[in-house]
Amino acid sequence: MSYKTKDVTLSADRPKTLLLQKHSDYLASYGLNKNDYEFCMTEYLRMSGIYWSLTAMELMDQSSRMPKEEIINFISSCQDSESGGISASNGHDPHMLYTLSAIQVLSMYDRLDAVDVEGVVRFVSSMQQEDGSFIGDKWGEVDTRFSFCAVMCLSLLHKLDSINVTKAVDFVLSCMNFDGGFGSKPGSESHAGLIYCCVGTLSICKRMDALKADELAWWLCERQLPSGGLNGRPEKLPDLCYSWWVMSSLSMLNRIHWVDKKNLEEYILACQDSETGGFSDRPGDITDPFHTLFVGSGTAGSLIAQRIAKETNYTFVVIEAGAKSHFFHDIPVFGPLLHNSIYDWQYETVSQKGACLAMEGSKCKQTQGKILGGSSKLNNMIHVRGNLSHYVEWFHGLYTKEYIQKQFQYIENNIFHLNDLQYQSILSEAVLEAIKELNFNTLENDYGIGFKKSILTQNNGKRWTTSDKVDTKHIFTNTLVEKLLIKNYKCIGVQISPSKNIIHAKKGVIVSAGAFNSPKLLQLSGIGSAEVLKPLDIPIIKELPVGKNLQDHVGTGLDLVLFNETQSITMFDIMNFWNVFRYFYYGKGPLTTPGCEVIGFISTKNVTAPNLQYMVLPVGISADRGSYFRKNLGITDKIWSNYFAKIFDKYSTTFMTLLLHPKSRGEVRIQSKNSNIPPIINPNYLHHKDDLKILVDGLKMLKKIIETKTMKSISAQLNNLHFPGCEDYNFFSDDYLECYVRHLTLTSFHPVGTCAMGLPESKNSVVDTSFKVIGIDNLYVVDSSVLPTLPSGNINAAIAMIANIFFENTILVKSTNKSNVCDSRTLKEAIFRICVQQ
Repeated sequence: MSYKTKDVTLSADRPKTLLLQKHSDYLASYGLNKNDYEFCMTEYLRMSGIYWSLTAMELMDQSSRMPKEEIINFISSCQDSESGGISASNGHDPHMLYTLSAIQVLSMYDRLDAVDVEGVVRFVSSMQQEDGSFIGDKWGEVDTRFSFCAVMCLSLLHKLDSINVTKAVDFVLSCMNFDGGFGSKPGSESHAGLIYCCVGTLSICKRMDALKADELAWWLCERQLPSGGLNGRPEKLPDLCYSWWVMSSLSMLNRIHWVDKKNLEEYILACQDSETGGFSDRPGDITDPFHTLFVGSGTAGSLIAQRIAKETNYTFVVIEAGAKSHFFHDIPVFGPLLHNSIYDWQYETVSQKGACLAMEGSKCKQTQGKILGGSSKLNNMIHVRGNLSHYVEWFHGLYTKEYIQKQFQYIENNIFHLNDLQYQSILSEAVLEAIKELNFNTLENDYGIGFKKSILTQNNGKRWTTSDKVDTKHIFTNTLVEKLLIKNYKCIGVQISPSKNIIHAKKGVIVSAGAFNSPKLLQLSGIGSAEVLKPLDIPIIKELPVGKNLQDHVGTGLDLVLFNETQSITMFDIMNFWNVFRYFYYGKGPLTTPGCEVIGFISTKNVTAPNLQYMVLPVGISADRGSYFRKNLGITDKIWSNYFAKIFDKYSTTFMTLLLHPKSRGEVRIQSKNSNIPPIINPNYLHHKDDLKILVDGLKMLKKIIETKTMKSISAQLNNLHFPGCEDYNFFSDDYLECYVRHLTLTSFHPVGTCAMGLPESKNSVVDTSFKVIGIDNLYVVDSSVLPTLPSGNINAAIAMIANIFFENTILVKSTNKSNVCDSRTLKEAIFRICVQQ
């Protein structure tokens, strides 16, 4: 069987000379800023970092630039007085790896007197086991690396006789494989790094005669790939670090000439960072932990992150202000319970002049997910493509309708999990029959005039989001990004809260924090309008219309349709053991309900493009008698008592009547430099008179639907109570309906437009059609905020579509290695440490 070689391609413009000065500057600058994020996050391997840095500086004849006395004092402070071992940093456990690094550094400085040498010998010898192996620390991990650490350390201290050398050698030889190589323990796969440790151990112990020298050297030479680089094992990409492990081993075997040194040299030189100095694992990769930072883990951020992990070699991290989710959060029927919880930003609008009058302070709640997965963990899971022609307009003809259709097909076939309804009430079938009486079609796809059952982002009946496919090792949760770091009109990283630490990014920062938090972050970072930034004394880096153009699918219709019998599931249905079993075992039953079972699209202007959407939910907020849903919306006591509480004898349902393309425009703006202070959100709901008229016409059409024979046959009836505040108008007259809409104004939580995409020369654009923030390099916004207008339906699918376009045309085309391999060893180490510390 043959395998396709995994390798990289060296670019023509790669570095071809050794950049000694840049490398010495790079190493000398490490640790100067003790608050630097990478410095803090590499604390767990600091001692080894000092050794490798000092060795490199010595080779470049620059060791005088290293803070000698500070290093020696640091090593002294890391020795454990009880065991004698030395740790990676203060407060860490002593370990063989860092004990060796410390002794190597002190030997180079000729300052072994700075530590208790006898204590070191005692620690190292105490780690030897009965079979001759060594453990790394008190926790008991056995590895041939620790055998090398022991003999190397004791050799430097001239104390090799303090251990059983014969047993140590016998254990190492027991780890030899048929190919001549060595693994971490007997039976483990051969690995170049471990081969170095085992050959080094045998060399120090003068037992090189026990090696299968030719077989081993041949195995090591096979690690060289066409690019010239060396990998650590078969079928792996090259990694610069193996240049040391492999070549050192071959040198000890006197077979270093078996490798193509010229090609290896070209690979090594290509791994240099010509801007900052330092080396990376592969050409083009970053010299410090992260290529790319994501701010936000909603639909867009998570989709891009998962494709980066799968299809590129870039390292990245997703920074999420909220917490990780729980399997409980994936039970669809419980989705509304996350609203107004710790998993919600709990934002609200400012007082609206002609809308939200039934809510406390005339303020509408603005539910947005503060959780891994973002608002896709709180929404109705409805998948709607919308009007493809609108998307062509968004990109100003850059992409055709056919191309955008293929993007939807890709995410539907390769990324999303889509299900039909796994449970439905009587109401859904009745509505689809009723609309036929009014000559509406049942839609085959999700766009046009007509109605259809909801298609859902579910997997086997459970809520599914793009974040479900992102490996948690790439994610920081409970971490708020305070501001973007911009230098010379280039975004170089972010500052996080509460630590004030900095995370650097070489390739770019992708902001996917949503229509409220993305403009908030840009404004806090000095990108926005002067009228917002100047009063807060925030220096203006780039003046752009950030926060303008806020739009939302606004509507009405709560508990407007009543029935004599329940149309929805009850608490008994939810708690019924059989239904619980059906959910967990079959992915079916009432626990899978999304809330909205049917969606419909109509035009009040009798044209082919709809301007209204209906969302049919077989439940109203009066169903829980005011215990929860009412609070989520902020309904006033007066409204509740005089309207909703009076229909407890009926079964209420909701036919949400939503305006698809409002003409009203609002704004999001920060009110403080403090990133913890919520932004001011003013959507200006119903400010434009046309918005109100379309909703009134939509309610009139709803009345016709309710009056069909089919609906009447299941006792459907309009709630004929006058809405409080509208008693002076004739029931269901235009004036009454206008009053009703202005009072019971509802949002479907689909805000868009606050970092609008457009042509760079347009005064309304914040990002261009590549999603790059205009005038700022390496900074991108990819989320609902960039949509210049609202899609014709629920927005989650459209957000996924633009995220896929961004990946295909901005990230993938720039990736130097398009193999489906991601080797993020350094990132993995950093992430795991962060998780432990949090």
